[in-house]
Amino acid sequence: MVVEPHSAANVLPVNGADNWLHLGLGVILLGLGLGLGRGAQGRVGG
Repeated sequence: MVVEPHSAANVLPVNGADNWLHLGLGVILLGLGLGLGRGAQGRVGG
């Protein structure tokens, strides 16, 4: 849903710094999940 930035309906304020923070965290966590997840998969069964 798209609302005006200064409207009372805007309950989730988002700004540029917030967008970059979440993008960076998403990339880092995705990389950690892919990198560490594949190594841990072989150790679970044995």
